[in-house]
Amino acid sequence: MSTRMLATIAFCALIDFSSLTANAAQDDYEHLFYLNDQRAIVFRVHLKVDGEPVQERWSKFLDKLVKTYDKNNDGELSSVEAMKLPSYRSLASVGVVGAGGSSGVTVARPDKNKDKVVDRNELNEYFDKIGFGSFSIRSSQVTRRISYGFGAAGNGSQLFEILDTNKDKQLSRNEIDALPTELMKMDIDDDETISTAELAATGGINRQQIMNRPNQGRPQPPRTRIVSSRTTTSNAIASQLIGFLDQPIKDRQLSRRELGLSDAAFRKYDNNNDGLLDLSETAQFVDNPIPIADVTISLGSQLRNRPQVSLVSRTDEGAFHYLELEIRVVSTTSISVKIDRMRFTLDATPTSTALNPKSMAQRYMTAFDRNKNEYLERTELNRNPNLRNAFMTIDKDRDGKIFLKEFEAYYVQQFEFQQQRTEMYMAEGGANLFEVFDANGDLRLSPREIRGVNEKVKNLDTNGDDAITEKEIPGQIQLRFGMGNATGARTGVVVRSPFGQTNRAPTQLRGPNWFQKMDRNQDGDVSRSEFIGELAKFKKLDKNDDGLIDADEAIAP
Repeated sequence: MSTRMLATIAFCALIDFSSLTANAAQDDYEHLFYLNDQRAIVFRVHLKVDGEPVQERWSKFLDKLVKTYDKNNDGELSSVEAMKLPSYRSLASVGVVGAGGSSGVTVARPDKNKDKVVDRNELNEYFDKIGFGSFSIRSSQVTRRISYGFGAAGNGSQLFEILDTNKDKQLSRNEIDALPTELMKMDIDDDETISTAELAATGGINRQQIMNRPNQGRPQPPRTRIVSSRTTTSNAIASQLIGFLDQPIKDRQLSRRELGLSDAAFRKYDNNNDGLLDLSETAQFVDNPIPIADVTISLGSQLRNRPQVSLVSRTDEGAFHYLELEIRVVSTTSISVKIDRMRFTLDATPTSTALNPKSMAQRYMTAFDRNKNEYLERTELNRNPNLRNAFMTIDKDRDGKIFLKEFEAYYVQQFEFQQQRTEMYMAEGGANLFEVFDANGDLRLSPREIRGVNEKVKNLDTNGDDAITEKEIPGQIQLRFGMGNATGARTGVVVRSPFGQTNRAPTQLRGPNWFQKMDRNQDGDVSRSEFIGELAKFKKLDKNDDGLIDADEAIAP
């Protein structure tokens, strides 16, 4: 059956067209390959920080690092000097790298060839091995398992049914306008957030009923992966491409349809004209792929350097075997790419001034100091293996006690490393409204997310009839780019709902202590009902007058 390509590019008036150039230097970009069982999607990304390509910035950081730890000033790091570099455990203890590394990672040492000198390549390899490179990729695997096990199995379509008040199997303009009001009716425990448990309770269905539904008991999330050409070899990516797409006959080769390319595009890689790409030919595709979109992600290490996403160029319309392709610049910080039933959003996340290492040190000091003697002993850190193993590093005077100043100095040093790292966080959701609304993937809707639902639903109206059907809701893949942990990748505090569902909430310790204590529902904002103080004070702190105080507003002068 013949296919047709519908490609539309809608630009926001805020975009400076003069900055859109397709002739950027090749060494300032990388290719991101999104893989699932149906197709491979390639994005070409130029990642910059403060206007500087991220690789150049990383190189300067390594130069500074060598100078700092080169105590004898001979211009290189000895293996002894390199032992003073932050270890995996010390970086994991403050969330700079992910916890739970393998034994090979936790005992990694910089001097790989044991020649007593650590050169630049070994330094790069060491940091890459412990998960601390110039650019890292994280994904929401835990969230996806929970979501597909409960949210997508029942709550996705259930939410649509609840909001479809006249039961005509679509959301009309009036129903869309009423979405925030209708959603807040589901807030049973009055904490200003809507959990999946409350959604189930609103619909008169409990978790066990959802899990026991025929053919919906425990649906598995789709097998997906995203890899970078910067950190993965061409042959390794090619092998993964074949592993995902080679079906139903596993011949370790890819056909045109399996790769999703048009005849003309496929012939560029099919060297022997046999209609199939073997591993070496697939590696050629990896080396010179056809990106669906070429974008520049500009981040800022300082709050004054605002993030921005700009479209460099779009794909060749005839290169792919898709039914529908739409690329749209949503704002200066977001681009949307819709491919058939999948929608990607590429977002640039602002650097937050609210992540305060000293505040984090004070918070942990209070939590771990069980006997309240104002210092920490090794046994008091047993609940945190990474901090326990870093005890001797934190205890500078080797007196067997960690005082607040030592703890603060340790956190400040580790966070200096964190701000050198850029990351992309991939959050995936099913084709349902709940996951469209749940922007941060914490399995509940916050007041800020609820306020934005109208615009999100209107953007789903692909046929322009002022109504939304379930068929118009695509699967959601969000790619968030940011500095340090600005993307919100690290989550882990568990909020127990009285309705039986366990919801995950962000645990980044952002903002001053008073802000964190007032934020009772841990959604990252303080609402008027949570704020303990006079209305005038609340309005003064609420700089943008949106009815919520975020962490940046809480620390603003």
